[in-house]
Amino acid sequence: MKDNITLIISHKSALNYWKARKTGMPVQTCSEEEVGDVLTRTRGSVHVGTIKVLLDADNELFEAPLDLLSNSRNDRRVTKLAHYHCLQGSYPEGSIIPVDEPALSEMDFELYVSSPEFTFVQMAQELQTWELIELGFELCGNYMSDSSSSRGYIAHEPVSTPEKLQSFANQAHGITGAKQARAAAKHIVSKSRSPEETRSCMLACLPRSLGGMGAKPALLNQSIKLPDAAARMLGTRYCTPDLYWPDARLAVEFDNRDFENDSIRAEYDKRKCNAYRMMGIDVVSITRGDLEDADLIRRRFSHVNKKGGKRLKEPNQKQQKNQEALLMWLKER
Repeated sequence: MKDNITLIISHKSALNYWKARKTGMPVQTCSEEEVGDVLTRTRGSVHVGTIKVLLDADNELFEAPLDLLSNSRNDRRVTKLAHYHCLQGSYPEGSIIPVDEPALSEMDFELYVSSPEFTFVQMAQELQTWELIELGFELCGNYMSDSSSSRGYIAHEPVSTPEKLQSFANQAHGITGAKQARAAAKHIVSKSRSPEETRSCMLACLPRSLGGMGAKPALLNQSIKLPDAAARMLGTRYCTPDLYWPDARLAVEFDNRDFENDSIRAEYDKRKCNAYRMMGIDVVSITRGDLEDADLIRRRFSHVNKKGGKRLKEPNQKQQKNQEALLMWLKER
């Protein structure tokens, strides 16, 4: 054992670790018994010098203040370099994962990090519902938000799945945030490629009680091979609509691209609709400007729901307010 010092990275620091880590889902996890053993070795009063060694290491994984798990509420100290957390409850199998980064292999202490699923539960304490659902899409998608990127995100392998997030939250009995995580995980869809696609899916498929349009669960980025005539029309062999319901032969595309003028946009939309029509697919296009008109969005998704075989009554006043609040939130992102 390395010098009898054990650190467990948690909360925002763990989230930053999974964002910065170059590979996808972790392979090695700790059993429930191993989690308990590691927790008994943590010390909230870890010497500041130990934390400095980690922060000064040649890597981009961690920055101050570090979020660290402690085994006892009474074993904490105040420092600008770390925030200590003690979560009461049952820590399931897979709660923590040993850090195996090469740059940290020579450290003289044990280093663990909260798993993506445990991190999701931890962040449920700090995020409101829409933000938490958005984070779940990110953890299960093919991107990670990155403020240093011109697009605001980078391509990244998924680090979890909706099923794993749900399963872990179901087992995290008594841990603060588990209830919120369980509720949020039900609405997460995998394979999103960008924050825009995530928010599009949230708008379409969240229940009306959460501000969504109540559509059936959709496939994200489903690759559809185009017939020759349609391929020539769009200049590509495959199309990948943002949202797709294969049984209903229905697609929704959120068009964020800029065009020189309205006529060019109209011509592109016409060609796209004709290409989809050749395949017997009904496509609904929504632009960012459409988000300004809640009634327009409701009409578009009324068509989507009817086409998809989900007939809903007109939203009541409370549901309309929720939808308008979600649209406002989406526009501000």
